[in-house]
Amino acid sequence: MSKVARAAREGARKNILELTADKTLEFTDTGKTILLNSTSALAVTLPDVATAPVGTFYRFVVITANDNAYTITTADTTDSTGDMFIGGVTYGDNAAAGDGDGTDNISLIVPGSDDNKITLDANLADGGGQPGTRIECLRVSATQWLVSGVVITSDADGTGAEIFTDVD
Repeated sequence: MSKVARAAREGARKNILELTADKTLEFTDTGKTILLNSTSALAVTLPDVATAPVGTFYRFVVITANDNAYTITTADTTDSTGDMFIGGVTYGDNAAAGDGDGTDNISLIVPGSDDNKITLDANLADGGGQPGTRIECLRVSATQWLVSGVVITSDADGTGAEIFTDVD
């Protein structure tokens, strides 16, 4: 294989960072798909939006269910003036969907105006974080991260109320 072909193939690969321990993300991590792969509590802190340029982007993918929680927290958790989440995630249970029995649980979960923490806990009531859960965070303003994605839960009656919270 030529050097050009090899470089093109390698350039087409996703930029992956697998986490098994706590991590404070840097701007240099922007664009990475971050695989969450732990059964121990694992905390990720986003960069301060004051220093991260607009367009800084991270994608989080749960590959191992974690009953001790993955958390994604903004760098500045000050009430009203800190870094906040806007947007929302699709939330649904991992039971067979579309079976027509009227019990399918799919909804949109939107962070509150002061929420700065995402919790993905596989066994938390009204939470979620089963394998395949995907969260994307995009820095869009001087105080905001736009969040989107899909949170999968095994809680058939879950509301998703425990996904977004205010740290303080």
